[in-house]
Amino acid sequence: MIMIGPHPGYIGDFADQDAPDAPLRRRQRVRRTQALIHDGPHQPGDMAVVLGSVGPLEFRGRPHYGYWVEWDDAPGQAVFVIDDKLEAVLQ
Repeated sequence: MIMIGPHPGYIGDFADQDAPDAPLRRRQRVRRTQALIHDGPHQPGDMAVVLGSVGPLEFRGRPHYGYWVEWDDAPGQAVFVIDDKLEAVLQ
């Protein structure tokens, strides 16, 4: 069972575990691929690291994974992002 809660040094609760079968894994580098006006300041091309994931969740009629990420320009802040807005970055 994935537990969501506070973590020292972070603003915002998050799960620090990987959801089973989630395509993106903890500590993996990711890039934002799309953004809607209500998505906040992070735009396509912005980089982050995955903190944890949950899912699959039913969203917009199909299963999705949700990820908590730490954006490069916002250290210490856990932000929840749905999978179709992120892509893995080769390291």
